Amino acid sequence: MEVPVGFFAKLWSFLSLLPFFLLLLFLGILKAAIIGPLAAAILVAGNSAVIIGLWPAHFFWTYFCIVKTKRLGLVLKMVVLLILPVPVVSLPILGILGSLLLGVGYGYITPLFATFEAVGEEVIDKLYHCFADGCRNTLEGACTMVRDFTDFCFHSYFSYMDELSENVPEGEKPYNIDLREAEQGRRASNAIPLLLPSSCRRAATAAATAAAGAISSSGGQGEAATVAPGTGSSAGEQGEAASGGGEGRRPRRRL
Repeated sequence: MEVPVGFFAKLWSFLSLLPFFLLLLFLGILKAAIIGPLAAAILVAGNSAVIIGLWPAHFFWTYFCIVKTKRLGLVLKMVVLLILPVPVVSLPILGILGSLLLGVGYGYITPLFATFEAVGEEVIDKLYHCFADGCRNTLEGACTMVRDFTDFCFHSYFSYMDELSENVPEGEKPYNIDLREAEQGRRASNAIPLLLPSSCRRAATAAATAAAGAISSSGGQGEAATVAPGTGSSAGEQGEAASGGGEGRRPRRRL
């Protein structure tokens, strides 16, 4: 078996680069273990403070805008008001859990990737960037996420709710649930179980009629159960009588 050309060169290149890869991986994991908890703590603490601090205002303003809006009809507005406590109450819990997952993922992955990016061809001082990259910028990125989340909760959310509470433009109708259509749909759904047995019976009757016609056309003996008109006896009884008569003539043949 011939060795491919350049095989040993590629093997030597791989073996020589393997220690550097392992060192970079170890350094990235070490930086992630140090920077990751700090970034996660910044995200969780900052976002949790914003969520809990603004939650009463969000709760009140959400209900106020939904009650005030003309874009929703009366029925749909009542339905929304009834189911709204579920997402509003679960919002702080989901927000804190999401911040925790985001902080762990961002705080651990960013330093690890930054360590390998520091040995790129365009990087001048590779040794310095291997230790420095992924530390400060990760913490700054976590602070930036908290600031963006604060801007959304403090400014954007109230702007969206203000747009919802505006009057309906001319030529547009508010979103609503038509009770008449809902009642017709309910009646149709209740009528489905009543329709199914009759249709099933008709299908069964048609299948039985077709099967009886097939049996009678194939010439089966003693299988039809229809009553002969005017006689009051079935075809099966006539077949038994015929078989009985045949048995009565057999002794005379023997004589």
